[in-house]
Amino acid sequence: MSKKIVLIGALLVMILSLGACVGTRLELGTYVSDNKMVSFLGGSKMSKFRKFFIIGVTLIIIMSAGVFSGCKKPDYYTDRVSVSIKTEYKDKFLAEEFTVADFTWDNVKSIKYEGWYDTIYRGIMTVYLKKAGKLQIKNAINHFEGLDFVYIAEHISEATTA
Repeated sequence: MSKKIVLIGALLVMILSLGACVGTRLELGTYVSDNKMVSFLGGSKMSKFRKFFIIGVTLIIIMSAGVFSGCKKPDYYTDRVSVSIKTEYKDKFLAEEFTVADFTWDNVKSIKYEGWYDTIYRGIMTVYLKKAGKLQIKNAINHFEGLDFVYIAEHISEATTA
């Protein structure tokens, strides 16, 4: 949500800055001073250097906001997914008969059986992916949850060991 607000604000500032450079007056960026409509960036009386300086600083702020907001490292592993197996597949899970081919996904590298938990009536396994990344994790989770034997698939937090 905050990324959208930054982008909308940046777009608004860019429109107002460009409006000041070409000498047009925008309702949003004007105010009345001494009975004259004056742009908040100084209108047509502003020097070209000052206009380009303001636009340059605005661009630097916009680019740095975009860089810092989008580069946060995820707090989960991007190369593996936790998969809970439904109760009706308990025998197959305990016999470790599930294979990579059962997941019908070309990005599956290997699987690791974690164990069957009678308290939740589910088997847990970790599925390792060939290609890592946030998008690959999202796609894998969506695909795995569509399989008949999967109860739920979710990312694995880096705080837990898998």
